[in-house]
Amino acid sequence: TIKVQGAWDETLLEGKGGYSAVARELEPGMEYCAHVEVLCKIHGAVKGEMEKLSLPPTCPLVPAPPAVSGKGKTWIKLRWTAPNGRGEAISGYKVEMGEVGRTDGSEGPSDEVHNIVVVYAGPETKCEIKGLRPGVLYRARVLAVNAVGESGYSEFTSVPTASTVPAAPNQPFVAQVGLEWMLVTWMPPQDDGGAAVDSYTLEVHDGSQDGFMVKHNGPENQFLLTKVIPGHKYGLRVKARNANGMSSFSPVLEATGVCGPPSAPGQIRQAGPPSPFSLKITWTPPTSDNGSPVQLYQVAMRRVMDGMPVGFFEVVYNGPDNTCEVQNLFPASLYEFGVVAISALGSGAPSQCSALATSGSPPNPPPPPF
Repeated sequence: TIKVQGAWDETLLEGKGGYSAVARELEPGMEYCAHVEVLCKIHGAVKGEMEKLSLPPTCPLVPAPPAVSGKGKTWIKLRWTAPNGRGEAISGYKVEMGEVGRTDGSEGPSDEVHNIVVVYAGPETKCEIKGLRPGVLYRARVLAVNAVGESGYSEFTSVPTASTVPAAPNQPFVAQVGLEWMLVTWMPPQDDGGAAVDSYTLEVHDGSQDGFMVKHNGPENQFLLTKVIPGHKYGLRVKARNANGMSSFSPVLEATGVCGPPSAPGQIRQAGPPSPFSLKITWTPPTSDNGSPVQLYQVAMRRVMDGMPVGFFEVVYNGPDNTCEVQNLFPASLYEFGVVAISALGSGAPSQCSALATSGSPPNPPPPPF
């Protein structure tokens, strides 16, 4: 019961004047009964006839912020309480949600809510939102709808999803390469699962029965792979780790070791007893052809007299064999030899020099007697 004091108003009843009263804080859409009570000194309180009055309905009140009733890595459940419909039954609700964070690429915390979209529209006072990103802070708000219109939106509620393992990194790549080494690099995963990536694992498969072997474990996103066999194929893959565990592996990169000229052949040695005018020599092939087969060998020689080399090296053999006979030498003389291996990619390093000597020869016959 609301009691309202009347006041004289001369503008009422065609200017004859009358009493009026204003009742405030009434509910829209409600029906009220009202009567006038007159206090008289002679007759006391006299009540007039009861009149029915009603107010038109309006939009619902703003709901309270939604509450989180459950959450996972990619989903969130929300509940809220129905507000006062203000004279008209509530027919539905709308829930909006957006991500919290910066959109300008700068670092540091931010309360900015972006990518706000309607994630639910319906009659229930609860909903489940799926397809969210793990480890992301979202904010949600709700409004109510009746036949008259929509309420305003509630305040935002913070709704973080649970974090998970990172997504698989992209395929690694070879950033730099050289003979017997390659620098393997990879990028962080596009989705860290909502928790910072703290380390990576690089595995390498060299084609052996051992399969993939761990070559690197650490926070760096590159690794210098050494002892690479030229021309040999390798498989490389990487995975990322955060506080929730390991990601799956990246796609496998197939990389081939760089080929180059052969390594140095073995030192030249004699292949048989020396003779006065020739030497049979031999040498071992290079320990590695560096992915390009040896096509021929080149042997160079110079004479040594009184412990000093005479002139420059001159080529005395060009051929595919690792043995040869050098002729037209001087008896009892010392020679210095070296050999290089040659492939389609060029000449390799020379062998260590070898000093070999011819044997002496019998003296020439004396001149005839006289």
